[in-house]
Amino acid sequence: MRFAKTTQMLLLLQGLVLLEVVNAQTGFTSLVCGAPSDYISQSDGISWTSDTAFAPPISKTFSLPSNSSLRTLRSFPPDASRPSGRSCYSILVPFGLSLVRATFTYGNYDTLNKPPVFGVSIGATMFSTINFNTQDPWVEEMILNAAEVQTFCLISMDGIPVISLLEFRPLPPGAYNHASSSLGVALKKIYRIDCGSEAMKNTRYPDDNYDRIWNSDQYYLDASTSSTHSITHDLNTSAVADAAPMTVLQSNRFNFRNQSLSYSLPLAKPNGKYLMNTYFSELHGAVGPTFKLSVNEAVLMTVGGLPPLSVSEFTVTQAASWWWNISLLPVSGAPLINALEIYETVQLQHISNKKDARALNLIKLSFNAQNILLDWSLGSDPCFPVPWRGISCDTTGIVTSLDLSRSQLSGDVAGLFQDFTRLEYLNVSGNNLFGRIPDLKGRFQSLKVLNIANNQFSGPIPEKFDQPGLVLITLGNPCIQYATNPCPSVTDHKPQPVGISARRSGHHSRSLVVGVVSGTLAALLVIAAAGIICCHRYKLQRELMDASEEGSLSKVQPMSWEQRLTSALGAAAGLEHLHRGGDLKTIHRNVKSSNILLGLNYVSKVSDFGLSKPAVHAEKTDISTFVRGTAGYLDPEYFNTSQLTDKSDVFSFGVVLMEILCGREPLSSDCAPEEYNLVAWVRPALINSIPKGDTSVVDKALGNQFILQSLTVVANVAFQCTEKEGANRPTMTEVVRELKRALDIEYLLPSNKSSPQQCVRSIPKSINKQKSCHFAEIYPSLSENIRPIH
Repeated sequence: MRFAKTTQMLLLLQGLVLLEVVNAQTGFTSLVCGAPSDYISQSDGISWTSDTAFAPPISKTFSLPSNSSLRTLRSFPPDASRPSGRSCYSILVPFGLSLVRATFTYGNYDTLNKPPVFGVSIGATMFSTINFNTQDPWVEEMILNAAEVQTFCLISMDGIPVISLLEFRPLPPGAYNHASSSLGVALKKIYRIDCGSEAMKNTRYPDDNYDRIWNSDQYYLDASTSSTHSITHDLNTSAVADAAPMTVLQSNRFNFRNQSLSYSLPLAKPNGKYLMNTYFSELHGAVGPTFKLSVNEAVLMTVGGLPPLSVSEFTVTQAASWWWNISLLPVSGAPLINALEIYETVQLQHISNKKDARALNLIKLSFNAQNILLDWSLGSDPCFPVPWRGISCDTTGIVTSLDLSRSQLSGDVAGLFQDFTRLEYLNVSGNNLFGRIPDLKGRFQSLKVLNIANNQFSGPIPEKFDQPGLVLITLGNPCIQYATNPCPSVTDHKPQPVGISARRSGHHSRSLVVGVVSGTLAALLVIAAAGIICCHRYKLQRELMDASEEGSLSKVQPMSWEQRLTSALGAAAGLEHLHRGGDLKTIHRNVKSSNILLGLNYVSKVSDFGLSKPAVHAEKTDISTFVRGTAGYLDPEYFNTSQLTDKSDVFSFGVVLMEILCGREPLSSDCAPEEYNLVAWVRPALINSIPKGDTSVVDKALGNQFILQSLTVVANVAFQCTEKEGANRPTMTEVVRELKRALDIEYLLPSNKSSPQQCVRSIPKSINKQKSCHFAEIYPSLSENIRPIH
């Protein structure tokens, strides 16, 4: 079989790319969903294109049994990052008058015998609800005259949405004028019947140039004596506005006994509004009969005096009921009919405010366009029929609330503050956004709450936020400046940070929640558990540290062993505080070196609580969650069981200790294959090499400037933190005690430098004859659950 595919790319709608597949049939778009490749239908010559390039990123494909009329399907399983349940194709429904047809089948492809229920939307309008409990396969067809391109989406309701075929067909200008974008109306096909065709034969392309599917009337004809008649020569179709195909018009059904002719058609919505097109043609060389057309015994019109060899089309609208009984009642001669179409008129949902939709699309494009956590399909309507993730709209389509918290946004905040019409609430907390808070003077006049907590904002707070009724939440942004003095004086507050000895801590930190209420600036002072300085922030990294102050980058010298211990102890104290935090303990879930911020004197604080998880009750230590974290730091027990405990943070912190010891990242493609994973490579050395004086795995940047006993204590802690089973790992309280012990070893030994029994600061692999000092007599014993290394 030969495969053909031609792809055309058009740039539309503020940089949106519309990929339109143009088949051999001019203007046709024919997608076969779930198929691995393209093919040409042997029955009608239509070129079908695989939907792979246009399908949403989270989907699966399945092949259907050989006895099925359809070959494949694509399913859209649920995902935590797509809470709205909206799955949209990237290929867009074209503007102008077109037919959109989608074919769905379940066929028990998953062997679960649970047919799903889901919605179908085009643009902002929900057109249909697919329920395989009543019909399988299911075909939906809509005729709309769109003023602009629109998205085609499936919306999960109960079960997993599926689709097999998606088709777009252009229709001739002037046809189906009841489908009007200006009037806000579209047509949903209920019936399209070829009256008088051969039994059980459907007519479509190439007989119909626009690939409408005409079903035989044998399915719907009431029991009555009737006959069919057909001709082969063309008819005068000047009175036919909707371009019914000549093949359909060349045959008709009539009652040769001059009696009534009836069709019984069930309708799905008894309270809907329906439109009916009827086609009548006189196929003989004489004036046609006269008869009345009635629906449920109500006469709608009289048809008579049809010119010879011509066709007439009549359109009527009628209120619905459960059934339509369509009857042709004779006046003179035998009633006849060639074709009829019945459509439900669908009121189009007005679209979202264009200004707000543009602002949201710009936010999406400003950050990671593939960030599925946003659950935003570019080009789709942000408010209707179901809103995008984190968005609330009023009934007119104006965005009033935008919650982007914990969405893994990363980058300059400038792309976030777009122009909205009437935004009242904006929450971007728990991301990795940096930069200054923009001056919103003249913009965001309706804004009531702005939550930027736990990011990396810097600089002063603009005057715009000093206004009545506006609440600004800035907790967890250490570089934001409040008033004129960005850093508190040492004398402003006396309490010492937790876990840092008095002789080492010359500064403290303030984490602030700022609320501007009735024009008064209120600040809540919280002493940070690990003492980060508010306007100097560094990220713990290897060898050379990237330091960021007011947005600029500079290089500083590699951290000494004492500085590394100080930073590790501060971070450990912060995690201990989280784990023991009163009635509601918190698990960080993303402990890593880049989330440990360093201040002056290398005191530290744990940051980025975007993935943190509180336990429901204080006594609850395990939580079932979707696995989240960073590769290289992720607890394998949590990864395998999805049961989150505080020991998951302990494992991740153990990896950080290994980074401090070895001066390299947890996963490194620059290393030999056996050294790629830091934990797997260095754990044996922590208990077999370092205690014996072999420091070959230790960071060379330290230059042997460390006390071996201090190094051994940290190696022991790192080893036990990364035990395979969480039950065998220490608590963060025990880790803090051991790190304080290692740091005190560093503090105590330098005072003995002049002593003849001074200890060496490291023991290279080739030297093992010098005796090490032991401090068991001068320092408290090991924590209860920390096992010594001998």
